[in-house]
Amino acid sequence: SRPVRMPLGALLGASAVSQVGSQLTVVALPWFVLESTGSAAKAGLAGAAILASRLVFGFASGPLVDRFSYRTASVAADGIGAVGIALVPFLHRLTGLPFWQLLLAVCLSAAGDLPGLSARRAMLPALARLAHTRIERANGAFEGLEYLGLILGAPLAGVLIAGLGASNVLWIDAATFAGAALAVA
Repeated sequence: SRPVRMPLGALLGASAVSQVGSQLTVVALPWFVLESTGSAAKAGLAGAAILASRLVFGFASGPLVDRFSYRTASVAADGIGAVGIALVPFLHRLTGLPFWQLLLAVCLSAAGDLPGLSARRAMLPALARLAHTRIERANGAFEGLEYLGLILGAPLAGVLIAGLGASNVLWIDAATFAGAALAVA
């Protein structure tokens, strides 16, 4: 049979884009909170909420991903990230967004990060076989792109914040998650 490389490429691209989005969140969200509240303590709490949500849902990611198909879990995780992060600038502009609501949106936005990563990693062997690519090579590309997203995401967030403002970067962030969900879907 002929190799089918598009699904593997879509997965690799989606994973990299999702990772960039996660890093945009880590930088832009506390910056947004600092700009909108003037409180460094609240900005720190928002950053901690991101990490706490990742920690809690990271431990639950295996059983959560196993309950659904890997593709469904990946798409849902990035969809949740898109909605959660888009709620922040949307509700802020619409109603003023009390801080407790912001923290809930932050926790929602980060809840899918590790389950989504787990689901994408679980899809990798089957898609590597479909593409007639050795798993070592596919895994190396996956991990390399993950780290590229980690390296590029934070500086990109800083450049975008300087040029567009933190609120607009959160919209871009939501778009990265939505794009990753569409690529896997």
